[in-house]
Formats: sequence, structure tokens, C-alpha cells
Amino acid sequence: MKIILASQSPSRKKLLNKLGLKFEILAPNINEEKFLDVKNPENSCYQVAKQKALIGKNKYNQDIIIACDQMVYLDGELFGKAYTEKQAIQNLIQLQGKTHILISALCMLWEKKEFYHISKSYLKMRHLTLRQIKNYVMTDKPLKSAGSYHIESTGIALFEKVKTDDFYSIQGLPLIQVANQLLKWNYPLFSKSFLYQNCE
Repeated sequence: MKIILASQSPSRKKLLNKLGLKFEILAPNINEEKFLDVKNPENSCYQVAKQKALIGKNKYNQDIIIACDQMVYLDGELFGKAYTEKQAIQNLIQLQGKTHILISALCMLWEKKEFYHISKSYLKMRHLTLRQIKNYVMTDKPLKSAGSYHIESTGIALFEKVKTDDFYSIQGLPLIQVANQLLKWNYPLFSKSFLYQNCE
């Protein structure tokens, strides 16, 4: 039984490494846009995470699949990933000075079992000048990241207040929930044979 991380995200790989587990990476290729529904942002996020997990299960049907997705929600609008600096700047202009919700959807599949968890974090961004926003984007390069910020690096300075039940969920993967479920499925979380000798 292996663990498969259905994600190309370097951040999620780094986070899962914190548990010291051996795992393989699968790059799921899905059209996230077709699952977006501003009337039900939590379900939108969950559906994307589940589709990623199902792609992993189709290839590794005996293994544990871990998938996650994130979306930012503010004033009836969903913010996905920015793929250009211009788009990232525009996202931050809309978010600055306000409190937005960062939704993180976790989906784990193993054989016929499914576990999912939705976490919501509330982040109050500072009032920022256009120059500050542009300087941040040029410095941190927060592309392909929900909300267009990297809170694990200099992006933390964008915020006045953060309320969350798992800070790792903001970074991309709710590790507390991942560990909880692995233990419930009797995965040998602390067994030396299932650990990397040197994990990040």
C-alpha cells in the first residue's frame, strides 16, 4: 500500500514531506473551470479535489490517494489561480483591505473508502498601495496559487489577522486532517519502513 499525492504543487509535496512519509506524485490534468459555482464555493472546491483523487485512483486503485484544492471566496466571487503577474496584481487589489475566506478541500480515497474535509480560513489583508502589491508580486512570484499569495513566505506580511484551525491548510494541505485519517485507516504512520530517512 502506497501513498499517492495527486498534485503537481511543490508546496503540497513539501508539506507532505513534513510527515516523513514515502509517497509518489501523480499529476492530474483536469479542467477546474467547469466545476466552479459561486453559489456553492465549498462544493466547487471539493469537486475539483475529488476529480484529482479519482484520476489517481484509476491508476493506483489499491493505494491511498491524497488530493486537495483551494479557492478564495469574497463578496460572491471565487478567485482561482493567477497565471500571470497582471492577474495576480488584480486579485490582490480586490482582496486588499478586506477579509476573505480561503477554502481548502481535502479528498482521500483508499479502496472503497472516501474521506473529505473542508476547512475555511479567514484572512484579513492589509490596506496596500499599488506599489506595495506590485513589489510583492515581483518578489514572491505567487502564480498558480489561490488568492495570489504565498503565506508561507513573504506573503505573511500582507495580512493583519488570520483565523484558521490548521495553518498548513492555508499553505495547501491540511496536515492535521491527513494524519488523522491515515491513523484511522491504520496506516503505519510512525513505522521506520514507511518513512524517509531524511525528510524536509
